[in-house]
Amino acid sequence: MLGSEPGETDRRAKRALEAVERYGEVAGADINVALPEMLSDIMHLCDRTTMWNEFGAALERARLHYNEEILTDLSEEANRFQNACPAVPREGKAKLISTSGVPRSSAAQRNEGRLIVPPDPEGLNDQWATFSLEATRAFQRCSRTDRGAALGDLLAALMHLCDRDPRYGDFDAELALAHWHYQESTAAD
Repeated sequence: MLGSEPGETDRRAKRALEAVERYGEVAGADINVALPEMLSDIMHLCDRTTMWNEFGAALERARLHYNEEILTDLSEEANRFQNACPAVPREGKAKLISTSGVPRSSAAQRNEGRLIVPPDPEGLNDQWATFSLEATRAFQRCSRTDRGAALGDLLAALMHLCDRDPRYGDFDAELALAHWHYQESTAAD
């Protein structure tokens, strides 16, 4: 089962940090505050590709994947603790990520097989999508995940990163800020 090895979620978080660092390099962003921008740019990437055209679906899979890993880790930790000290119950500190309120898709639409992307008033969304593609590819290389699963795996790994690195806040708060950035950059004048 995923996450069953001790330290597996730590390794996933490290791989996510490598992707954030790559994003910072190509986008010229401060990695200490880059997560909302990167998530917003991933939404732009989803608008522009047939591989990952459903951001909401990838995010939903990532949240379920993350929760499964957390429950597995907590279960294994509880078993180790119960074996060492059976009379004392143990509570986990990690929180499960809610799957409610997930945007179901990016703003891109399909018309007779042709991708129609949302407005781009500043003319920068293609460039931002390219930045997030570089980060996704960096994650794909270091995690050895296949292309189709890379986005969902990256999002789940970013959730683990938020748990472990104080530079990044609560994943849901970072995602809400990213969604605001995305809405602002796709709003028609």
